[in-house]
Amino acid sequence: MVSHVARVGWVVAGALALALVCGPTASAVELNDLVGDWFISVDMFGQKQPSDLKVESTEGGLKGTLKSPLGEFVAEGVRLEGDKHVLDYQMDLGGEKMPVHIEVKVVGDTFSGEVKVGPADQPTMNLQVKAARLGTAEEKALRDEIAAAQAAAGASAAAGLASAADIRDFVGEWILQIDSPQGGQMNVAFNVKDVAGKAAADLLMPPPIGPKTIEEIKKTDKGIELKYALTFGEAEFEILMTVEKDGANIRGKMSDQSGLVSMDFTGLPKAVAEETGIEVTEIPAEAEGRGRRGGGGGRAGMRGATRAELKLGDKSLQISYVKVRAEGKEFEQLTTLADGEVVQFISNTPPKVSAEGNFKIGDASVRQGNVAENYKGVYSLWLKRAGQGWNLVFNDKADVWGTMHDPSADSGETALIHTTLSEPVSELTIELKPEGDGGLFRLAWGTNEWTAKVSRAD
Repeated sequence: MVSHVARVGWVVAGALALALVCGPTASAVELNDLVGDWFISVDMFGQKQPSDLKVESTEGGLKGTLKSPLGEFVAEGVRLEGDKHVLDYQMDLGGEKMPVHIEVKVVGDTFSGEVKVGPADQPTMNLQVKAARLGTAEEKALRDEIAAAQAAAGASAAAGLASAADIRDFVGEWILQIDSPQGGQMNVAFNVKDVAGKAAADLLMPPPIGPKTIEEIKKTDKGIELKYALTFGEAEFEILMTVEKDGANIRGKMSDQSGLVSMDFTGLPKAVAEETGIEVTEIPAEAEGRGRRGGGGGRAGMRGATRAELKLGDKSLQISYVKVRAEGKEFEQLTTLADGEVVQFISNTPPKVSAEGNFKIGDASVRQGNVAENYKGVYSLWLKRAGQGWNLVFNDKADVWGTMHDPSADSGETALIHTTLSEPVSELTIELKPEGDGGLFRLAWGTNEWTAKVSRAD
């Protein structure tokens, strides 16, 4: 029995023949370019629907005859708009009238275009179609493309994996807002795609995890499931990622079998996220691969929930950070750290410093160009126990996870002034405030407050 999707695909392919028929305002030369035998492919959400089309001249103009498993379609009537053949038609499918709007453009031995199925003001499908003239290299390439897509879909089905058609509601570019158990949030890019008929996805996590290409994807009653390996140091975890639609958005959970990792997330289409100011901070190309002492490789997405900024003259100092709650494992480290140990952020990245200019925070130098020549300075920031006091440590590995402090990459540190607040703050807060000719760095967490002077260093 032919599926509904396949039937619609054949209907669209059949309706395409109608777009190749002479209209009263058409140019004879342009229409004659369509005469001949064609092989057609309609992309139905990853399923390539093939058919054969014969276009021939008649006294009334051109006639298109399409042969498909659903039957034979004879097409009449078309108009030209610019260099495109355009058709609006009501297709009879088992007694049901289905509006189809098609635009195609002929280039040599190929044509391609767009098919809109459904009411003109609100089409239910927007599909792509392409064709090649029989007996040409383009025809062979198109047939090979369809064969490869069908083979990939068959292999995925045999392995219990999703095909591109199974994930059609999720295909596209998304921004995920991932919530950590400690209250932070990480924004990463998540791209779901059709790779030759197979379902695939790219999850652009921040270093040290880095980008992940996911091919183990299965369809579920609620949405899709994705599995991938996650490595922390020498430990490896198998992560299960469940995704379901939430209106025009998505939502889901990332978890591992041990229960150590469990994070909820919501996702917005990338365009919508960017319109509302939600972004993914990428590692700059200038800092990748040359003069870089920091770790990481590849582009990855992370954004702190909050950013502090101080401008001194024409130079700018910024610190982006996650607002971690004043409770839980991270916060409890303040009472258990040994001398020389740093606070680790188990579920987040450490604060990140960006310096467009040269500064001093306390006695530590924060300079531009530390990881790449002619690029702003970038550092990760670590709170370190120093005897009975506290130091602020600057590390050249700016894009790392909060448990990946590398002392060999420390570029400097300074003592902090610690005071006890009468009114605790519920979340880690970092401020950069103007003060006199310079500024003041302030970090508050619970009843703790740490400060240091900020000044220009050039």
